[in-house]
Amino acid sequence: MDKPATMAVREFKEKIVTAINESGLPAFALIPVIEGALGELNRIDEQQYQTDKKAYEEASKEDVSE
Repeated sequence: MDKPATMAVREFKEKIVTAINESGLPAFALIPVIEGALGELNRIDEQQYQTDKKAYEEASKEDVSE
């Protein structure tokens, strides 16, 4: 059985907090790193949305033509 998403999300958050706390870096140095990671996540999210949308639209066309 795969780990439930709720557990995976919580563990991921805990790992991020641990990495931040153990980095020894001041907040001003971490902020641009976190912002960069967030920007990349937003790009990946948009890419996945566009992929899903295209697949859904193509599947919908096939359903109508049948």
